[in-house]
Amino acid sequence: MVAHPRGDGRPKMLYCGHYSGEMEGFKRSFRDASEPVNFIIIIWNDEDFVPFKLTNNWTGERLTFRHFNEDKWLLLRCPIGREEDKWAKWENETIELDWDNQWNWISIDFKDSDIGGGMVEANEGPSEEPTD
Repeated sequence: MVAHPRGDGRPKMLYCGHYSGEMEGFKRSFRDASEPVNFIIIIWNDEDFVPFKLTNNWTGERLTFRHFNEDKWLLLRCPIGREEDKWAKWENETIELDWDNQWNWISIDFKDSDIGGGMVEANEGPSEEPTD
């Protein structure tokens, strides 16, 4: 979904109410990209988040992650030489959007916050061998 650009040239605007993965996956995907795709994603705060800024000269893009208020972060993939006024407007639209009252949105809720018990951070499988 995020990997394909919109037809109208605007960035995709997404809201992530719960983030359980690693930011390294976004970074890796960005570094490996060969096609430009612009997006703005709002992500709820996580105490382990660290701001960053990366560039991909192959796609001519930058990926930035920054804290913008007390409980939300902004993940932004945009052109390196972006039109600042236009992008500032789109960022503000995304930040100010009433995400609860949209008619054209998709909600995916796996209700899986109790699954895993820290397995996202683990590089190996379960700590106990399964019994047959």
